Order: sequence, then C-alpha cells, then structure tokens
Amino acid sequence: IFALAVVGVMGKETTEIATIGLGNKFGSWIRVLANVFAVFAMGTGFMGLGISLKQSLIWDWKMPSFFATFFVILFPLAFFMMGWRNFLHILEVVGGLFLGIEAILMVLIYWKAKKAGDLPAERYDLPLAPFVTSLVLVVFTFILVVSIMKFIHF
Repeated sequence: IFALAVVGVMGKETTEIATIGLGNKFGSWIRVLANVFAVFAMGTGFMGLGISLKQSLIWDWKMPSFFATFFVILFPLAFFMMGWRNFLHILEVVGGLFLGIEAILMVLIYWKAKKAGDLPAERYDLPLAPFVTSLVLVVFTFILVVSIMKFIHF
C-alpha cells in the first residue's frame, strides 16, 4: 500500500528511496513521518521473519534457542559489519537468502510432517502437493543461488 501511495503521489518523480522523494516534494516534516513509518514497517517485518525462522530452527530442527537466535541475527549483522551500506542491496540479498531458506525449510518440514508426524498423513494431504512443493523448491532454490551469487560479487 505504501509503494502504491508513493508512486500515486510522486508519479515519474518517484525516487529510489521513497521517503527522500516525499520529503523533497512535501517538506521535512513528511520525511520524518515517512521515515518513522518505514522504521516500524521494516522492523516489524524483519522481526516477524526472524522469529519465524528462529522458531523453525528450534521446533523443527531441534536447535538450542541461543544458537537459533545467534544464527538469525548473525547474517544481517555480519553484512553491516562488513561495510554493506547500500540498503536496497542488503535488502535484496538478505531477503533472497532468508526467504529462500525459509521456503525450502517449510517444504522439507511439510514432507517430514507428512511422513513422521503425530497426526494421520491424510491431514497433510493437499491437492497438487507434489507439484506445488516441487515448484516452490525449484523457484526458491533459484532465488537462493542468485542471492548467494550477488553476495559473492558484492
């Protein structure tokens, strides 16, 4: 909704960093307000993905809580410490890495739950499951490989 609103207001004058463009067009007060909104939007999104990944590591892969937390925090912090300051590039690579890992883990968890879960296998029977899970694996493996290649060439 935010992206649609920015493009709707700014049109062809839309900048790479939307809050700067809004500030240039409407004044510094909107830049502050938009940046506060952006911090909360990105922060909650990052926390949601981080908590989801941490819980997957703890519950499904039996990783101790401390190590799961460390793993989730390590990569973004390492990128920052290595000098990555281009926000869009960091967002692209980290998003591709973590969304790829998370999607692949979800498919593996689904397969494991279907085989060894406590509930009857019929409960996990989804229409077109083999096709959909295979497609998810192929697409997100590709995304993961592209993100790793971008990480290596950064």
